[in-house]
Amino acid sequence: MYKFYLKYNSKKNEIPEPIGWDGLELTLKRNEKSHGIDVEYSDLSLQFYGEKAIGILEDAYNNDIDNLITFICENNGIEEYRGQLDFEAYNKVYEDGYCYIEVKVADIGIQVLFNNRIDQKVDLDSLKSFDSETDNLTQYPMLKHEIELPSRGMMLVSQLSNTSAERQYVNTDDSMGTYRSFLFQPQLDIVINELDTIYSVPATITSSFSNINNNIFFKFSEENNLTYKPIELSVIFNLNYRQIGSFIPEPFDKIQFTIYKNDSNTVIYDYTIYDGNPIMEYDIKTGLIKIIVDMNKNDVLFFSFKIHFPEEKTEYRSCNYTIREAKIEMKSLTTFPSTNANMSLLHETMSRIAESITNKQITVKSDYYGRKDSNINPTNTNGIGSFKALATGLRVRNIPLRDAAGNDMENSDTLFTLSFSDVIKSLTAIDNIGFGFVTENGIQYLHVESLEWFYKIGKPIFEIHNPNKIERGIDSNRLYSIFKCGYKKYETENFNGLDAFHTEREYRTRLKLKNNAMEQKSDFIADGYAIEYTRRESINTTSDWRYDNDVFIFCLKKTHAFQGPDSYVIDLGASETGNTMISPDTVYNMRISPVRMAKKWLNRLSSLGFGKKEDIIFTSGTGNLQAKGRARIKVPIDILPPLIPDEYADKDTELYVENQNFKNNSLILLPELIKVPEYPVTVNEYKTIKENPYGIITVDDTPCYISEIKYKKQKNTASFVLIPKKV
Repeated sequence: MYKFYLKYNSKKNEIPEPIGWDGLELTLKRNEKSHGIDVEYSDLSLQFYGEKAIGILEDAYNNDIDNLITFICENNGIEEYRGQLDFEAYNKVYEDGYCYIEVKVADIGIQVLFNNRIDQKVDLDSLKSFDSETDNLTQYPMLKHEIELPSRGMMLVSQLSNTSAERQYVNTDDSMGTYRSFLFQPQLDIVINELDTIYSVPATITSSFSNINNNIFFKFSEENNLTYKPIELSVIFNLNYRQIGSFIPEPFDKIQFTIYKNDSNTVIYDYTIYDGNPIMEYDIKTGLIKIIVDMNKNDVLFFSFKIHFPEEKTEYRSCNYTIREAKIEMKSLTTFPSTNANMSLLHETMSRIAESITNKQITVKSDYYGRKDSNINPTNTNGIGSFKALATGLRVRNIPLRDAAGNDMENSDTLFTLSFSDVIKSLTAIDNIGFGFVTENGIQYLHVESLEWFYKIGKPIFEIHNPNKIERGIDSNRLYSIFKCGYKKYETENFNGLDAFHTEREYRTRLKLKNNAMEQKSDFIADGYAIEYTRRESINTTSDWRYDNDVFIFCLKKTHAFQGPDSYVIDLGASETGNTMISPDTVYNMRISPVRMAKKWLNRLSSLGFGKKEDIIFTSGTGNLQAKGRARIKVPIDILPPLIPDEYADKDTELYVENQNFKNNSLILLPELIKVPEYPVTVNEYKTIKENPYGIITVDDTPCYISEIKYKKQKNTASFVLIPKKV
């Protein structure tokens, strides 16, 4: 039974059914991006009559036309419509001894309020909803949960190389006395210096290293709290060397290449390049030299080419050379001490935003992101996407807020603000999810779920038989020739950027007749190197960092302690990587790499063949496209009660390669639309459809899902636009 109310000055007053209500047209429409079903209403021009209704409207109009009056319709105690009266269209009419007030009404239900504020930022630490002056929201511990961030192994690189291929001339600046050989160093310049202790080498000729400080190309400083693996030293030279003399050119009969550590008596590498008849010119080619060097703090390295003569000489010496290729590279795998960061788990984050913008009228419920220990609407099982958390760059750095004097402020954790659209757009790219409003046991929730959740299987909620008219045709907007996925931000400025694989990807289908691209790229940062560089900036508390205001996402696992509480920790590492990445044991976010993102979208990409198995072809990408591996699930070999193994929400351990192709037939929906106009639907049938909007509607036994239904209360008919299910 329908009841009608006017809410004025916080009081809800029952009134007679206004004239015009039965002409309302109701629309159930699926959002193409979120897959949720929105209930939409046509704007109404209603005629209110009766002493109570007219008295409320006149009082509000005469006092202040900006007064808010809400019109509410309930069906068997459940709110079906809520609208706000527009006094700009106020019109009081006396006609044939009958009085009524005509006012326009616009829908302002919870869905409308939510949609109007979906882009507005919410402070996750605030306990005040948008329209409240006092704390009215529940404190969720998992909105600020401290989690340890272990080190991502990072290769630091320093490199010297030639900057010119022109022939260069070098000579001694004084007599070297009597000598049988001299030491020659060509000019090299700094290309990259992540180890911070590499020096440009000047071109020199000398009889001995009397002052090695002039010849050092690397000094090991071991600073910044880093732990270093042994230095990987790579050297290659290809140069043309020509001997000339100040007076009479003299031939040479031997060339040696030597690398020294700390002093000229400690040789770590020695190689005779030429040993033969005296010559005046030689193409020196060392080949690629690779050695591992154990170094302690303040150890130094230097090198030389030793030019040997058949007889002793006393005159000045000169030479010239052209470097075709020269490179000295030092690499060391480094780690940084673990740090802690306050993180916000996804379920609580989304619910807090929804609660804030709707003034606590809506909470988020999720089978996909909900956990058994969620602070709001806990689930019986942990959802596949539930073990993930977010943090800003400033929180990863653990940088506190400071006052004007530079002192740490009380409750000084940095601000974390997000809108619902910020979160949902980035998570949609990662997980192929949607969201929609659902009423369960009289309570309205916002469900955030996987795509399949919004296209349920089972017994039809409504059946259409032998309609007067059916139209069935292609929906070309759901045919895609290109799919772009991955992450918009990742580390690119340093050597490790070449190893980063939480980057961008592009795939193609076999569609030729239309160029239609779908792009699903996350604004969240998942790249472990960006995380690690940001962590290492925690020692820099006085300047900004390029990722400070970005949002990072972290995959977690749950550990069960023998004694004490369970805890969430970073889900770290990959297996079976085949030497395709640096330090696989310390890889972050393997479970949400771009190739795994692409796999989750396959149920939208193979529509051209109407669900037949199709090829989804990798075409391009950035970063380390050869990276491969499995997300690890660590299970101890010998585990005895009461010990419990680590818990993982996402249990996919399939082996993936970041540039792999897919064969797919996992389509859910056919790329078609079926239209049935003006089909009879009773009030109860419409009510059943509205209460189960994600269920199947059949058209002559063809299972379909709602795209749009327009229901006319006055005629008890509905026009259907439906999406056929792949069978």
